[in-house]
This record gives sequence, C-alpha cells and structure tokens, in this order.
Amino acid sequence: MVQGIPEIKIVDSEGFGFTIPDDENIWGVCVETNKGTPNEVTMVQSPSVALREFKVDLRPFWGVGGQGCKVVRVTAGTPSKASQTYVDTNTPTPTDLFTLTAKQPGTYDIIVSLAPHQTAGYNLTIREEFMPVEHYLGVETIEALVNRVNSDSQIVDAEWIDENEPAAEKTVEVVSSQKLGEEGSAGTNGTVDTGEGVQEANPGKLAEGDAAGAHATGLALLAQHDINGVFCLSEYPAVQNEYSYHADVMSRPEENKWRYAVIGADPTLTDKASLRSRANAYDNENVLFVGQGLIDKNGREYPPHEATIAVAGKRSALWYGDAIWGGGTKKLLGRRNDNFFVDVMPLPGDPTKASLSTLNENGVITFVKDFDGVRIREGVTTVRPNSITGQSEEIVVSVVRHAKREMYKAAFDMLGKNITPSFKTDLEEHIKSALEKMKNEDNTLIDIPEEQLQAYEVSASIYPRENQREGKVEIEAAITPVHAARQIHANVVIL
Repeated sequence: MVQGIPEIKIVDSEGFGFTIPDDENIWGVCVETNKGTPNEVTMVQSPSVALREFKVDLRPFWGVGGQGCKVVRVTAGTPSKASQTYVDTNTPTPTDLFTLTAKQPGTYDIIVSLAPHQTAGYNLTIREEFMPVEHYLGVETIEALVNRVNSDSQIVDAEWIDENEPAAEKTVEVVSSQKLGEEGSAGTNGTVDTGEGVQEANPGKLAEGDAAGAHATGLALLAQHDINGVFCLSEYPAVQNEYSYHADVMSRPEENKWRYAVIGADPTLTDKASLRSRANAYDNENVLFVGQGLIDKNGREYPPHEATIAVAGKRSALWYGDAIWGGGTKKLLGRRNDNFFVDVMPLPGDPTKASLSTLNENGVITFVKDFDGVRIREGVTTVRPNSITGQSEEIVVSVVRHAKREMYKAAFDMLGKNITPSFKTDLEEHIKSALEKMKNEDNTLIDIPEEQLQAYEVSASIYPRENQREGKVEIEAAITPVHAARQIHANVVIL
C-alpha cells in the first residue's frame, strides 16, 4: 500500500434481511424446547433469533434460503421462570438485597457472577448461551444496579428490596459463576418427566402421550395467521396427524388460509413399501411427505422427520411460480454459493432409479446429490397416482393456491360495497384483473388454443336471503397453470 493513501476494504458478508416477507414465503412451526413463553406466536427472521429466544436450532430453514418463520413453543404444562435472591452477608442474619428473575420461563442456564467492585460499588456479570454477555461494573448502589439491569438487560429482570440497601461498609454476597435459581427457584420446563430421561437428553422434549395435544394447541394459534405452511419436527405419528389435519382444514374454501403440512417419515418406516403406504394414507395435495434424511456441512444428520425443515425452507425461499426441484443454483439446498446440505442419508434397501421414481410417484419426497450439491429429487404431494382428489405436483398446487389468494383478495376489496345490479359483474371483472396479472406478468397461467383452454374463467355467485344476516359469495374459477397444461377448478367461499 502506498504510504499516506488510506486503504479501503469492502467485505461482502452473508446477512439476513428484516423486511417482512410475503405471506407465501412465511412458514410456521411448533417447537419443543426449554426456553420461551408457551403458546405465543413469534415471527422469527434469522437463526440467531431462534437460538436466542427459544434455544432451538432452525438454521437449516435459513440455510436453504428460507425467509420467515412463525414459531410457537409448545409444552404439556406451565413452565416457570428461574429466580434468585442475593443478600448482604455482613449482618448477623443475611439480609435480602435484590432478586434476579429470568425473562423467559424454562430450565435453560443463566450464569451470574456478583462481587463488590475493587474501589466502590458492585460488579455484576450475567451470561446466557447465544446471548451477548452483560457486564455491570462499579455500579455505586444496589438500587442503581437494579435500575441498570432493568434498563439494559435482555436476560433477566431485577427487583430491589428497598428497605435493605446496605451501607457503604457492608459486603454483598459474593457469587462466582452460579446458575440462576441454583439456590432459589430453579424454574420448570412445562414437561412431564416420564422417568425415562427424555427431558434430560433433549431439554423441553415432550413425552409421546403429551405431544399431540400440545402441538394441536400451537397449531390452533397458527390458524389465525396467514402463512404458506407448517412443518413438523416430531417423529410421533399422532403429532404428524395433527399437522395434516390442520393443513386440510385451513385449505378448505370457507377458511381461505391455504397451507401445506410438511411431515417426515418416522423411525418405524424401515422399507420402501412402508414409506409408500404412509404417503398414500395421506392422499392430500396439502401434505408433503419426506422419506429421506439429509447431512449438513458440519456432518450433522437430519432424519426424515427433521429434514422437513429443508423442504419448507426451500419453498419459503422461492417465488410461488418456481418449482422446489429441478436445475439451477437456486434449487440447491443452500443459500447462494453456500450449500447447507452436502449429502443425503441412505434410503432403506438398495434404491434404484426405478424404485426412486416409484417412491416419488407415490408421494414420497427424496433428495439427490448432484455434482454441484443436494437438491429435492422431485416436488410431489401425497396425492395418490391417478387420484382425482387433488394435484400430485407441488408446483401446480403452489400456482393454484396463489390464484385462490388473488381471488380472495380481489373479492375482499369488494366487501362493504352496495349490492347494485352490476355488483356480480364488477366482482368478476375485479377478480379477472388479478388473474390477468398472473397470465401476462407472472406467466404462470396460460392459454392453450389448440386444446380450447383459457388461462382463466371466473364465475361468482351471490346468495342474499331476506332473513340472512351475513351474505355469502362463492367464486368458481377454472385456471390453466403453465406447469399443468390442463384446466384446474378452484373454489373460494367468502362469508
């Protein structure tokens, strides 16, 4: 570098944006963990926030490009917060000075160090994994220390016991790296100890008998939110069934909150026949079933019921008109040039190309390791082959869903307007204008003249009744997605 000329370095680092994603890029998940207020929906937009707020590792979701995730902590009971009262030890009977209480309930570790400052006042250090270390040095009085903690701390709240402020010559209790609650209230986790060491091995994990009900409660909260789907991280079939039921109910015409449920094979499915059978049992275009596990760049294995996060994250990363499988860098299970997943876990038996195709055709999502990384082998729903109950191609479902959302939003714009003689025609034209954008700008709907198929056809029915307080509008559309080259009927009901 030439002397006297300043050097400028530009560093391009991977970060996470904090603009609110579109509803179609937001997913939901219920987590069993040891930190967080239960049964509250929290919008999370980065893995570091998930670690700080819930002690839960959702890095794969953002590692494959996911944009936003609404997280609910589920428990079987009511967890409590750890707390500890600290004392003045320079009295015949130790006198309470102040209390520290964890901001969030659970059994996670908060480490506290407390001592007099070397000249005057007090030193307090508070540590929690995944959180910045908090130092309060040389604070003159206990009251001032409590005020500082309550003003600045992201880890604990403090309460000053005002009548017991020690004089300058008195000595505060010395605590060196003590866990909060170790000699006070330790806090509880909202789990039922089965005696099998489940909670000790996986803090916050629910026993099988408690899990389904807890997840059903969390999913009921997510029902109030506009999201593109929920992904299940539990291996218990009873819990997985709650997710499939949730997605099915939310996607009905009267609900208008269309969403997927991504579910993974549980450990009892040890051969290809059982994988096909489980996927066929769902037979639902709203359910995506993952039958294979993944391995990330650090060597961690994600069995199928945890690999669901990769499928949800990749759909969250993509525009509604992009398939989650296929060629191109954006389809890799990574983010830009950083492949989060680098290998696949083996399938039962010795899979051939034909047997993999059979699995995919029967609604089982598998993965493939290519020369440039790992991808979803084929984007399929659990609709059975030749079934008339729905669409077997995930991308077709994605486009049809987007059309339903546009129809609903266009109809919602008309709510509250007078029912004039032209209302029905006005409503249909308003909806057609929304679908026209999908045809001409998004290029996701298409005319096929040789098949006499139009990109879209719309018909609205209005049901006023003299004794009916609320009217009902039913919208029926026939749309031709570019990925399907066939006409698909979509129905929306607005009450």
